[in-house]
Amino acid sequence: MSRERILPTVAFGWYYFSRNAASNRKIITNTFERDAFRDLLTMTLAVHGMHLHFVYVDQNEMHLGVRAGGGSLTKALGGFCERFAHKINRSRGETGSVFRPHAHVLLVQPGHCFVLLGRFIHWAPHLRGPTVRTCAPQLNSDTYYRSHRRMRGLETSVILRMISRGSRNRHVQDEAYHVIFDQASSPAEIDLFRKGSPTDPRIVGDKDFIARTFRNLGVPLHRRARGRPGDPEAIPCVVSDMIERFCVLCNQQLPGTAAQRWKRVLTLENVCSKSRQPPLPMLRALAASYLAIDGQFRLDQLEGFFHCRPRTLSAGRRRAYQRKFEALFNRPYEALFDGDYERDLAVEARNTATEPAKQVCANTNYQS
Repeated sequence: MSRERILPTVAFGWYYFSRNAASNRKIITNTFERDAFRDLLTMTLAVHGMHLHFVYVDQNEMHLGVRAGGGSLTKALGGFCERFAHKINRSRGETGSVFRPHAHVLLVQPGHCFVLLGRFIHWAPHLRGPTVRTCAPQLNSDTYYRSHRRMRGLETSVILRMISRGSRNRHVQDEAYHVIFDQASSPAEIDLFRKGSPTDPRIVGDKDFIARTFRNLGVPLHRRARGRPGDPEAIPCVVSDMIERFCVLCNQQLPGTAAQRWKRVLTLENVCSKSRQPPLPMLRALAASYLAIDGQFRLDQLEGFFHCRPRTLSAGRRRAYQRKFEALFNRPYEALFDGDYERDLAVEARNTATEPAKQVCANTNYQS
């Protein structure tokens, strides 16, 4: 399924912004880079009128809980990521992006939801399992909340007063903080901040907050497809039927040598292998497009079945193969899966087979 368009920034809204390191790259590797990250982030926040309440960054990932200013949050933090990558590349003598493309951006309801986001961010190093190196350099605002130390750019008083019902007493604030932040995020909370709400994957909050926000923004809701896993045993039947219909199309639309060359590799085993021989990548993409409609199957299920690397069946690649199929056979890719199309193909195949016989009869009649 295609990626959701990021919502317009709600002025002074509360946001979760995260990015992961690119392949074979690290965000920070030492205390110098950690300090450079903090100083550049502080400057960005001040320039754009934003406020930072939670932060976690290490070698592999970055998480921010911020309150936006009056301008675009994605442009401001996107520019920060570019400047940080440029600074790090110069010091390391490297090139290329430090971060993977496409930030994860969520609009979060202020109050309880934003506090739960803070707990999720503070527990980020523990959510990846015991293999994470605890000795690696990192920046975690949880340290500053617990020690009452100051960090440039980080505002802790707002959250501490929020969870202690406005108290300015340090002891009361500490007790309230420990009650909430000493326990890890629940699986439901982890899923919520990683995927967004079921109502729309770009926002987290109650129904009234979500309805009011979208009404004010004037944009439609895009409900998240439920991640119900399909039955893996149903996939081979769909792929086998697709192969049969594709062979019929090859006989009708392609030159004889090309059709025979493609048909020689058209087996269920080859389609589910790592082979890149044409037309196998196209058939995998078309099958994934059909099976992923309306959330029938999750993309990771299909990647596992077809033994594909991550992003091989991305929405962009699937659309490219759909256009290629339409250009080759002059019909939508659904022709490989629709029963009506299958009946039309059978009729066309019979007509194609009888045309030579009709031509022979006509020639015989003409000669006689």
